[in-house]
Amino acid sequence: GQAPTTLDPNGEKAFLPKQKGEISAQLKIVESHWNKYRKLLEQALEEPENARFEEIVEVSNVVLAESNKAVVMIQKSSEGKVATLIWLQIFLMVVGIAVAAVSLYLVNRDVILPLLCLQGFARKVGDGDLDAEVGGDTFKAELLELEQAMLDMVANLKQSLKNAQEKEDEASRSAG
Repeated sequence: GQAPTTLDPNGEKAFLPKQKGEISAQLKIVESHWNKYRKLLEQALEEPENARFEEIVEVSNVVLAESNKAVVMIQKSSEGKVATLIWLQIFLMVVGIAVAAVSLYLVNRDVILPLLCLQGFARKVGDGDLDAEVGGDTFKAELLELEQAMLDMVANLKQSLKNAQEKEDEASRSAG
């Protein structure tokens, strides 16, 4: 339920989740001692001449001791939950790093390396080596289509050069 977060009972409050098991049992013990303590205080305020101060102090000490036990139990429970969350975060970070590493490997293998092969092939063709080979056999999907388009382009370029050479030779024979 709602509980004050400061010593001011009317101050800021926070929601405390319902406890279970041993903690719940300990809180019930605290509550029973607290009710006895409150009753003794109310009686002392109503009839100061009949106040049982020794019993008030004794019950106050019991309330403090039992409350301390409850606080220690709740703290241990909370520490266990925090430890679980920390391990979960570590696990998820490791999984995230593993997924990132596998993703980088796959991108490198399936995209970057084939693009570098095609880049090298294009440079060789651009330098005039029409017999260059693409190299690598890792082309997939769109990169496979790009490889084939580049090979077709080089084949068409070779054919165009061959045709141009034949026409040049034919023109030379006709002229000469």
